[in-house]
Amino acid sequence: MPQLALPAFWQGVTGALEPGETFCEAAVREVHEETSLLLPSVADVQFSHRFPIRPVWRDAYGEGPSEIEERVFCAAISEGTTPLLSEEHDDWRWCTFREAEQLLSFAANRECLRAVEIHCAGARTSVAMNYCPEFDVVAAALPMAPRFRS
Repeated sequence: MPQLALPAFWQGVTGALEPGETFCEAAVREVHEETSLLLPSVADVQFSHRFPIRPVWRDAYGEGPSEIEERVFCAAISEGTTPLLSEEHDDWRWCTFREAEQLLSFAANRECLRAVEIHCAGARTSVAMNYCPEFDVVAAALPMAPRFRS
């Protein structure tokens, strides 16, 4: 994970595309890598946004990209499921959408969470939040957010 000089924060599972991988495949892989959960599939929430790569991040991304695209996915996870977090995370918790929204530091992450809430409208749903010490290369996000180690 690139060292991007940001303070610790809560957010959804995130990651970068690997060569030849679709965004949905990346979402499934990243959830497994970061939480040990094996998802049979994810739902594309049809929400995305872009933000520029900061100059201080340039070494982590190389010369090519000028911005990061964040696409949002969600998945059904059995009640009572407990993730086994990777070393890049410090903590996680199941939350209601409102509780999760209060944990998020960045407006863009709150927008992603709201898109998931709209997508899941009417379903009995909670989300898991994880704590991150720094920003990850974002290609796919789910409503489970590990807390990355600081």
